[in-house]
Amino acid sequence: MALHSLIDIQPRVEQFYYREAQLLDDRQLLEWVGLFSDDTTYTVSIHEKLMHRAQPSGPEADHTEVLHSDDRPFLEVRARRLLETSLAHAEKPPSVTRRLIGNVMVSAADDGLAVRSNFMVFQARFHMYETTFVGTRYDLLQVSGDDFLIRSRRVVLDQFTLARTLTVFF
Repeated sequence: MALHSLIDIQPRVEQFYYREAQLLDDRQLLEWVGLFSDDTTYTVSIHEKLMHRAQPSGPEADHTEVLHSDDRPFLEVRARRLLETSLAHAEKPPSVTRRLIGNVMVSAADDGLAVRSNFMVFQARFHMYETTFVGTRYDLLQVSGDDFLIRSRRVVLDQFTLARTLTVFF
C-alpha cells in the first residue's frame, strides 16, 4: 500500500476506533461484536517482567501471560451474558466506562491493515471501586465495503496483576 494511501486511510481507521469505543461505553455490546469478522481471534494478556537469569545486569524483558482468548461466537456469548442474564454478578449494577484511544499507527499487511493503538479504559462500579486499565492493542483490520472488520485483536494490558475479574472489553 502506498504512503499516500495510508495517510488517506488513517482518519478512517481512527473514526472506526472512536465509534467502537462509543459502542462499548454505551453498552451496545452486540453491535460491538458485529465489528469483528466471523473468523476473528481476541486475546487479552498482562505483562510479566522477567530478569534475564544468564545476564543479571542485562535489561528486563517484556513477556506476556494470556488471560483469555476468544473467538467471535464466544465474544457474543460474553456480551449476551453481560446484557441479558443475571449470571454476570460482577456487573450488577453495570459499570460506567469511558475509553480513550490514541497513538493509532497504521501499516499495510498482506491481508489487510496492521494497526497498533494505545488505550485507557476507566471503569467505575457504583459504591464499589474505580479501576483504570491501560495498554496496547495490536489489530489486523480487513476492509469491508466502506468500513473495516477486526480479524484479530491482541490486547496487552500494562498492569502486572489484576485484582478483579475482567468485565470490560478492550
